[in-house]
Amino acid sequence: MGWLNAYERLTLLPDLTVGAIHHPQSNLADFYRELVDIFAVSLKPSNRWGGFKALRERWLAHLDAARCCSSTKPRR
Repeated sequence: MGWLNAYERLTLLPDLTVGAIHHPQSNLADFYRELVDIFAVSLKPSNRWGGFKALRERWLAHLDAARCCSSTKPRR
């Protein structure tokens, strides 16, 4: 139950959203559905490309923000 305690502590931090992937062994479609839930992106069957594009933009923004705040910069 150590992860639950860590989850509770992380949720107390300001400007931090904590999400969990519950079924990492699922198929690719289920994985995308969980990412859509975590990143709060609207995903509609009639516009899969638009949903994927919105998810990708949100994910890239997350990576940029995480890299910016990180004390170690990736090597190029």
